[in-house]
Amino acid sequence: MKRTLTILLLGALANLPTHALPLLQLDASPGQYVDSSESTIATNPTFTLFAMLDSLAPSGTYYIAAGLTPSLDQFPVPSLGSFTFNGETVNAVGDMTYGAPALMPGHGVYPTYYKEFSFTFDTSSAHRFHNYNVEDVVGEHAGVTQSNSGKSLFMAFEVDVTNLAAGSTLVFDLYTYNASGKGKVKFVKAPFSHNAEAGGGGGVAVPEGGASLAMLVLGLALTFWSKRHFFEQF
Repeated sequence: MKRTLTILLLGALANLPTHALPLLQLDASPGQYVDSSESTIATNPTFTLFAMLDSLAPSGTYYIAAGLTPSLDQFPVPSLGSFTFNGETVNAVGDMTYGAPALMPGHGVYPTYYKEFSFTFDTSSAHRFHNYNVEDVVGEHAGVTQSNSGKSLFMAFEVDVTNLAAGSTLVFDLYTYNASGKGKVKFVKAPFSHNAEAGGGGGVAVPEGGASLAMLVLGLALTFWSKRHFFEQF
């Protein structure tokens, strides 16, 4: 009897899913999953960011937040170059908001300067794929492979952090807001372990107001030269 129960128990366990897929995930290609940061990190300044939905029935608008890291205080306002997201140039931090997206659970990035991008999933067959768990991918991530028979949806975004200041990078969060009844809003996001990060920027940081300071120094120098030139005439 004991042996029969053991066999039945083992059989039941064998049929359990070992890695349930999250509803939302992010992947980056080229990139690699890094256990220490629990994130897929791009291995090139230019890369493709994939938003992945484990469903063929999206609900409304979805968002990707690009948060600057290391986290920054709101003041003094720095100038950290720029990055592009799907063809849109974003000045860091002039085109960004300080704080955190609404209802975002606390984690190591926020509060910081961030930029939020909204999109909807294309439900055509061109955006279908066979889903996978990003943390199970070994080695270099090739990203999503389109498949007409896939049961999940993806959207691809081109990102370039070449001109982002050296020492700075971006952490990406994928999320949406769903009505949960009684006028409440439910925040649904990719698990932190299924976020993505850009590699480090390669630009040069210029402190905000640096141009104004340079003009002030130039102005003082010209004033000194004018006074000296005036007195040399007598």
